[in-house]
Amino acid sequence: MSEEFAGIQSNNIDNQHDDSAEKNDALPVGGTSQDVNRNSEGGDYSHPLDSINTITPFSPISSEDNDEKISPLFPENNEEKSSKQSVKQFVKQTKRQSDLSDLSGSSDLSYSTNQLSSKDSLSDADDIDQLGQLVKRPRISTILWCVAIAIVFLASAAFIWFISVQTVLGQSYEEMVIDGFGSHGTPSWLAFCLRPISVSMVVIVTSIIIALVSLIVVCIRKRWWLLGQCAGIIILSAAAEPLKKILPRPMLISIEYLSANSAPSGHTLLITASCALLICAVSRVWRAWAAVAAAFISVLVELSLVAAHWHRVSDVLMSLLIVGAVTLIILACTRSSGMDMPAYRRSSISVQIVGSSMITIGVLACLYALYLIWQILPGVDIFAQWAASVSYVATYWLIIGVSLLVFGVIMVMRHSTASPLSRLGLVGAPPTPPSASK
Repeated sequence: MSEEFAGIQSNNIDNQHDDSAEKNDALPVGGTSQDVNRNSEGGDYSHPLDSINTITPFSPISSEDNDEKISPLFPENNEEKSSKQSVKQFVKQTKRQSDLSDLSGSSDLSYSTNQLSSKDSLSDADDIDQLGQLVKRPRISTILWCVAIAIVFLASAAFIWFISVQTVLGQSYEEMVIDGFGSHGTPSWLAFCLRPISVSMVVIVTSIIIALVSLIVVCIRKRWWLLGQCAGIIILSAAAEPLKKILPRPMLISIEYLSANSAPSGHTLLITASCALLICAVSRVWRAWAAVAAAFISVLVELSLVAAHWHRVSDVLMSLLIVGAVTLIILACTRSSGMDMPAYRRSSISVQIVGSSMITIGVLACLYALYLIWQILPGVDIFAQWAASVSYVATYWLIIGVSLLVFGVIMVMRHSTASPLSRLGLVGAPPTPPSASK
């Protein structure tokens, strides 16, 4: 009895072994037994060996139904590249979905999909090419802005010289200002502050110290192209000083102070160029503070030059505008080592707030000064006392306004050329105001 039971059990085991072997033979590569059952039940059965393709070693596996390639066996372990690819895929997917939603009503959706994919590939290539260019140089729009504003500054300097030197009203106004600005037009507390700066050696030493500090900062930051730009600013600013001996000054009225030509001011060129170097040399965090300090120092020096009867108002204004134009032209030539490192490029709220404030206040101050001068023109010819007191106020606003405007523009354009981010310029988009609490 036991022998018969053992024989029956062995037969069952053999049958199970044969069934499993048949099923394993019927399995396709990478398939399961459920696939075989589905094929057998559906009546559509084909031997798996008929659909197997020859696979060469180290080649990607592909199927006829899916054209996408499987990822390599050993993927790259570059976190930065993978993060960029993931971001690009996300952006591409969102753009694709939005475009497809717009084209969902069209009859030929497959053609639209192919067209969108080709458009996405072209836009990605353009973005990569543009990012590569922004590492080497600023945006073309920023360069054009630098050149355009530099031309405006030079034209303004030429216009100020022509009005102040070649017209009777201009010479009369400047003679009125320089005659009483140091005695009647300066408060006692301001005269006390301007007295030490009225020494020529103090202005020269201060300018040299600021320029040396700027160059040291550039060397510490290893911005070698910027070092050449700083040298260009110094050379071109110094090259404007010989204009004092070239520009004519006709004697249209009786002049008591500075009968010879004194435009442009050499001391103003020196202090303004050194302050411009400081703005260009410092990093993103210190640019706004450097611009405010530069405007403050230059205003004190320029007021002291007029109060000590060294220069006329037009002399210092011409020097400010010339240095501003020279700096902007040099900034238009910014290249890779003269820019911020790509990892540290970001928008600056301080540059946005301080830059917009300086430029706005500077423009308004200049307009207000021009309005005051226009109001006192009838009394300028006769040197009226009421016109003289107003001319002193207009001088303050002119010097302060042009200084704020020049250094504000230099700061903004320096940040724009050093840290290109978006099409809004390098300062980035305006900060978003906080949402109102419900």
